[in-house]
Amino acid sequence: MADKQIKVALWCVPRSMSTVFAKCMSAIDEMEVYLELYSYSASVSGVFHSATGRVLPKKLAGNETVYEEALAVWKQETDSILNPKRISCYDIKRDLESTKSKLVFIKEMAYITDYVQEYLPQGFKYVFLTREPTRVFTSFRKSIQASGMFHRTEGPILDIIREDPANIRPMSWYEKQHQLWKYVQEHLDPNPIIIDATDLASQPRKILKSFCEAVGFLYSDSLLQWSPSQNFPKNFVTAGENLEQFAAFYSTALSSTHFMAPAKKGPIPRDQLTDDVIRCVDYSMPFYREMYENRLQAS
Repeated sequence: MADKQIKVALWCVPRSMSTVFAKCMSAIDEMEVYLELYSYSASVSGVFHSATGRVLPKKLAGNETVYEEALAVWKQETDSILNPKRISCYDIKRDLESTKSKLVFIKEMAYITDYVQEYLPQGFKYVFLTREPTRVFTSFRKSIQASGMFHRTEGPILDIIREDPANIRPMSWYEKQHQLWKYVQEHLDPNPIIIDATDLASQPRKILKSFCEAVGFLYSDSLLQWSPSQNFPKNFVTAGENLEQFAAFYSTALSSTHFMAPAKKGPIPRDQLTDDVIRCVDYSMPFYREMYENRLQAS
């Protein structure tokens, strides 16, 4: 590996083992990992808009009072406290472009494309992590039920399309990832990498080795196993210090010790899917298939 700064930006769909991937990358010496700063900014903005009808400015300076109000609404909804500087798109972009860390890895959600496109950082190799849609939406639905967050409808029935106060629009996830992939090809990185999560979990050594060679990270077999934890690694940069309320989303990844091959491959049978998941899957599949056909193949 050349003795130079290397920056990689991973843009994912939710529930695609992206936090496991980030934890794996955090084991590389001199690595700094930025975890979903843009994505938390978009979520705060969505919750703030749902509650007040107002828009969160993208820059903190000059808008401190608005940020204070937005984070108060966020705390009321989620019982978590965020750092205002780390949800300011302007400041996030500036920090990512100016960091002196030798190795930088950022993990973000691609569904925020429209929110963040103007603030995408320069100087990064772009990578997209995707996963078969029935697996993604079914996993997301279960995580929402487990967390108890954002579920406001009377009764036990959850609809991930209708109940969306943070405005993360599950039906659009693959469309927005596809949109960002095309934008990056045209404006930032002509040859972004696509990784399918099932390939990564099933063939971690081959996929990780090919990935590291492509971006310039030093690969070793030590990346195939790590220690479990319930806390973020010390080289993670997060939007807040108390993200315990989001344990349902991160706990499995943080307590993991390796990439685990799926017991079953392929889509979940349609008769096992809920109506809201079926709607999301049907809309998403064409975008997923095109990206899947262009994915990184194990060498």
